[in-house]
Amino acid sequence: MSFRFITGAALPVADPSALSRIPTHHLVTCFGCGPENPHRLGIVPRYTDDKVIAEMAFHPRFEGGPGLAHGGAVAALFDDLLGFVAMMHQRPAVTAKLEVNYRHPIPLGITIRSEAWLTAIDGRKLSVEGAGFAPDGTVLVEVVGLFIAVGAEHFTKAIQGTASPYPDSMYESDEYYP
Repeated sequence: MSFRFITGAALPVADPSALSRIPTHHLVTCFGCGPENPHRLGIVPRYTDDKVIAEMAFHPRFEGGPGLAHGGAVAALFDDLLGFVAMMHQRPAVTAKLEVNYRHPIPLGITIRSEAWLTAIDGRKLSVEGAGFAPDGTVLVEVVGLFIAVGAEHFTKAIQGTASPYPDSMYESDEYYP
């Protein structure tokens, strides 16, 4: 398989025995994977020793061009999937940068296989990659992301409603972009 915008090199998880304890959703109301969100994309991740994998077909409500998945819905799929990479490496993190390279349009209704993996760790910075494949193996999309490890308390404060709804107040001055 040939990639144009990514390396494809995945780092294995340090503790494969922990993979069975990682949840399959971020929050029950998450747009990408939340089982209680009726408008969700419907992502259900599976974990291997070095990748997060999900198969899904875009529902017609995610239409962009005629018969095609909206690019924003594709980006949302990978933002969510790459977030699971941080979880599988036991580093709660937030998205700092997401670059999506659309190699081919994604038709509605076809099941695509999406994969995401960790390529490097530099302090709190997690470099991640991902790709989406057609049923015949054609690379449809390639994704590069930068996630910043923030600690579990970042998320628990937001869940408990103690964090301000304004993003600047949820982060230390250098927390998001160190």
